[in-house]
Amino acid sequence: MERIPKTGALYRDEEGRLYQLLTVAEHARTGEKMAVYQCLWDSCRVYADGLPLFLENMRPEGQLREEDQLREEGQHREEEQPGPESQLEIQPGSQPELQAESRQENRKEEACREEAAQLNPLLLDFVEEEDYGKRLDIFRKIKGNITQQELDILYEILDLFHKSGDVAQQADAVESYLKMQKKFDGTRLR
Repeated sequence: MERIPKTGALYRDEEGRLYQLLTVAEHARTGEKMAVYQCLWDSCRVYADGLPLFLENMRPEGQLREEDQLREEGQHREEEQPGPESQLEIQPGSQPELQAESRQENRKEEACREEAAQLNPLLLDFVEEEDYGKRLDIFRKIKGNITQQELDILYEILDLFHKSGDVAQQADAVESYLKMQKKFDGTRLR
């Protein structure tokens, strides 16, 4: 049975950077399950990856990495214990620099969370809908207030090339694409 993660859940990559899962979508051409997620630590960009790859490379927020679990339990693997030549000296004054970096990352994460909260909730309905007619109806509801970030998400979900022009022109191009899909998608094989 395939594990489907919960929409809105927080995940960390191997480096400990934070991401939020926006939704699980289906690739328009291949039908592959895709994880649509947003970076919460720097650029606030939205990405789409195959769901198996996403689940392989991310861990749910709050879940410790294996080495952290071993440290918590007081067990250390011999091969992971550094030798005397690899131990680093902590220079005086370096701790405040690390704390400042941590505070800066926290501020970036918070800004990205706020930005994610501002996404139109109908966008998730659009992503989860499979019928192009219903997708077109949802898109028409959000078209008047759509942002560049939301258009970027739609480009990724629909596997479209980014169009040039202002937001209104790009929205018109996406609407044209959806009209064409509605017209031809269901009747091709009949």
